[in-house]
Amino acid sequence: MKKYLVPHKEYGATEMSQIYATLEKYDFERHYALLKQLFVDKKIVVICGDKVLANVQYSIFEGVKEIFYIYGATKHAYQGVPRLKEQILKFSKDYVLIFALGPAGKALGYEMFKLGYRVLDIGHSIKDYDAYKRNVKMDLQGIAEFFAPDE
Repeated sequence: MKKYLVPHKEYGATEMSQIYATLEKYDFERHYALLKQLFVDKKIVVICGDKVLANVQYSIFEGVKEIFYIYGATKHAYQGVPRLKEQILKFSKDYVLIFALGPAGKALGYEMFKLGYRVLDIGHSIKDYDAYKRNVKMDLQGIAEFFAPDE
């Protein structure tokens, strides 16, 4: 991987959206309190796979002003991007778009960002917060289940 890095360039940490699944000792309570502040009194649209929220018991989106959901396919969602984009465009740019749609979400999120929307691709945070609140043990089995495709 080192051959792909540019010397003196700063890189962000991708585990920001999956703190509980990747770290053992951390101030999780503070992390999630700060993350949840991003959504307080905001209008948000969550664009996610149709099964992503099936087993989620605890919502990271407490305190939002409004929340809407647009569902795509849980697997191979890219073919549905035109339909998803059409649905997103019905919302004004004062909505924050939250993507939890894998590679399709990254591509679509970038398109929407170029159109002037505020975009966050933090899909793992939805499941990560839920796992933290349910005190899921992050051993090999817990981690495998966390990263397994949503069914």
